[in-house]
Amino acid sequence: MEKKEKAVFGILVLGKDWRKINVFQVFGDSGMGFWEKKRCDNLVFGRIMSDLGTFLGKEVRMIKKGFKGRCQKRQMKKCKDVVRTYGAIQLAYAERLEQEDSISEFQCNVMLSGLEAGEYSSDFVCEKQNGDLMVRECVERRFLKKPMTVKLLDASREYWTRRGITDWGIVTDEEK
Repeated sequence: MEKKEKAVFGILVLGKDWRKINVFQVFGDSGMGFWEKKRCDNLVFGRIMSDLGTFLGKEVRMIKKGFKGRCQKRQMKKCKDVVRTYGAIQLAYAERLEQEDSISEFQCNVMLSGLEAGEYSSDFVCEKQNGDLMVRECVERRFLKKPMTVKLLDASREYWTRRGITDWGIVTDEEK
């Protein structure tokens, strides 16, 4: 996969159903990045810089504490607790993390304590083999332009940045 000066966009084929999941990352710290679609076979790790909120209008769907929706529970070797997923994207990404060699351990639905927007959680906090942490938020593409979604994604990114974690990103479904 080719890295451009601002962004990389890829498709991951995951799971038994061969679901396609898009992953994008933005590089740079000023201006709006361009978006490009590329085919990739490996998981893309990257960071979303502060331009994201401005570019998308600010908002992302995150799971609120006490969410009353469909939950699938699974045991996975790299997660100490039971993995609880609340959507197809989150489930497919959890399966991908389980297979990824560069990930030693991950946690699902980690609460963001002290968040001004309310009691929300980040989808995945992962520890890499080298000890670094990365955070991923799973969001359906149709929610990416909604103001509340962008606000929550930006709040999540700021929350983790304040705690010294710069490897933060979004996983989204395939473009239709």
